[in-house]
Amino acid sequence: MVDLGGPDADRVVAVSRLADPRAAWGAEDFRRDARAEPRHALLLVSDGAVDLAAAELARIEAWDEPDGMWMCFWVVPGREADAGAVLWDAVLEHCGRHGVAGLRTSVASDRTGTLTLLTEAGFREVERMQRVVLTMSARPEPPVPPDGVVLRSLASDPPLLDQILVLDAETIPDIPGEPGVQVQIPGRAWWEEHLGNGVFDPRTVVLALTGGRAVSYTVLRRYAGRPEAADVEYTATARGWRGRGLAALVKRACHAAAWDAGVREVRAWNDLANAAMRAVNARLGYVRGPDVLQLRAEVVGKNAAPPVRPVAGTDRAS
Repeated sequence: MVDLGGPDADRVVAVSRLADPRAAWGAEDFRRDARAEPRHALLLVSDGAVDLAAAELARIEAWDEPDGMWMCFWVVPGREADAGAVLWDAVLEHCGRHGVAGLRTSVASDRTGTLTLLTEAGFREVERMQRVVLTMSARPEPPVPPDGVVLRSLASDPPLLDQILVLDAETIPDIPGEPGVQVQIPGRAWWEEHLGNGVFDPRTVVLALTGGRAVSYTVLRRYAGRPEAADVEYTATARGWRGRGLAALVKRACHAAAWDAGVREVRAWNDLANAAMRAVNARLGYVRGPDVLQLRAEVVGKNAAPPVRPVAGTDRAS
């Protein structure tokens, strides 16, 4: 059975945790995504008694791809061939109804069943990232900045957002990633949206300034489903200030601020080609986990209802 009409978000959360215990989304995260994207969808596959697979289709934030969507795809391990196939049919149906021409997703390298399913469905790997985690059992000691450098949070000085926008414009083009594809540089509206809806906490947006100019910063992304965890959204240092330890400085200050905000686990993803940031994280005590594969596919959506592919002898319903 596939629920296309707006399944209980808490049930989708439960499936995501069964498929990937590291998943951090909560029901409120899904509701927030729905408010930002009219084509948004939650899909849920059940055998009538047990939920077996789920997906979220949401807007793509990092790339300028208006005909594409970001897909989170979760299948209970061992049910990829039946429940996963039904879920993929439902995804294609949604894409056909809404004119979606491309999908992006990310999958950890240890989720082998899901990787096989998506590869057979036409996804290709476009980037591989190192996943690392810092677990904090006590409040980290805030760093003492070197002479001439001042640490500030966006909470303490909101006008610093103007300088973050300047840093983004300079540094984002330097991020290693998918060959030939430029990550979109966010503008003020994007930042204000994320600060306003709780995805970014201004206390954990930390900047290093010298002479009143921001030369480095880092920002954490929060999740309603796991408020004790946060992801490093981005760490940037102005080109002329690299190699001076500023990225490590703002990250260390952010760790202390994150602890005060209730965070106990900080997670980061870096392209395997980003040797400099990977080295920073290693020195700060981050522990490597399974790599994360960024996948991309062009899709031909199904405008008609997909064929019936029963799960464990039950009917498909929508």
